[in-house]
Amino acid sequence: MDRINKEGIPEIPSPIESDKTEEEEEGPKSNGLLAPPSGEVVTSAEEVVVAENQLKKLKIDRETEETRDWFRGRQRTEAETASREQHAATDRAARSQAERDQIVWHDSWIAIALLLLPQGVPTEDRLVVRETVTEALAGLGPQHSRQVIEPLVTAAVVKALKPWVRSGQSVQAIEKACDSLPWGAKNPFSPTVWQLRAKEAAAAAVRKLSSDSTYDEKLCSARAAVLQITTEFEHSELKKRLLETYLWDISDEDRDDAKEAISKRLDSMPIGTPPDAMERARNLALVPFQEANRTRDRVEQSLAHIQKYVERLQRAGETDFESPRDVWHFARGLERQVRSALAEELQNNDLNDDELFEFIEELVDEALA
Repeated sequence: MDRINKEGIPEIPSPIESDKTEEEEEGPKSNGLLAPPSGEVVTSAEEVVVAENQLKKLKIDRETEETRDWFRGRQRTEAETASREQHAATDRAARSQAERDQIVWHDSWIAIALLLLPQGVPTEDRLVVRETVTEALAGLGPQHSRQVIEPLVTAAVVKALKPWVRSGQSVQAIEKACDSLPWGAKNPFSPTVWQLRAKEAAAAAVRKLSSDSTYDEKLCSARAAVLQITTEFEHSELKKRLLETYLWDISDEDRDDAKEAISKRLDSMPIGTPPDAMERARNLALVPFQEANRTRDRVEQSLAHIQKYVERLQRAGETDFESPRDVWHFARGLERQVRSALAEELQNNDLNDDELFEFIEELVDEALA
């Protein structure tokens, strides 16, 4: 340790090359034999070495074969992967082409379906047709024949247009029913109140029918509703005509009251009353006014008897009028006084002309007295 501390660690010695093996250097004792090996021992030793070499060779062959198998498996895997990728690409291309063919086939039948539509079909109904045809074509494709697809498309179009066709039938039935209104209830330029009411009534009647009603059923219901409006119109026109008739036998001062009485009497008559019954009602409403007019006429006619009676008294000397003018003034003044009394007497009593003249003479005598 002192030397190492002073001189340092010496260099590591290199091994001495020798041609002798380790066993040869060790001598006879290295193989475990007590004496030099015999020929049999040498032979067995050689056999052992040969066996060991064969075993090593087998191991090497096995590892070599395993390595080759690994490379062959990798090549096979790569080939299978490439094949799968190629098949997948081919399938994708085929599916893409099939999808394009399906779209072209589908769109062609949609176009055919739209060509089957009649004029006037609104846009929303065209969309319904497209959806219905698409549902009918579900699960079908270019592989199916035209003889199979065409009836399905036609049936789908008919199904989709059923609401529109029914609506059109309803509109047509309503319009035709409204045409049955009388000429006076219609206006070709601006709808009258009667036209609006008839259309509303006809539409309400059609709406009450079931969805599968035929055109004839709709027209029948619409016409029945319009007939009611027609009856109301005719009733109104008859009433108007009866009110507008000139009341020649009614005085001017009573004419407005007479029309009001007629209107009240006609309003009480139900719609649909026959014209002759309406006329009788009108005539009954005029009776009081006609009687008042006749009474007034008799009064006016009988007032002339006042002057005649006074002139007769004057000739008989029973009055002291100085001139015919005085007689005339007296008669005119008395006419204004007794007119209402004469009318009241005629209304209360059924007087003939002689009785009426006697009543006038009594009034004159009272006035002279």
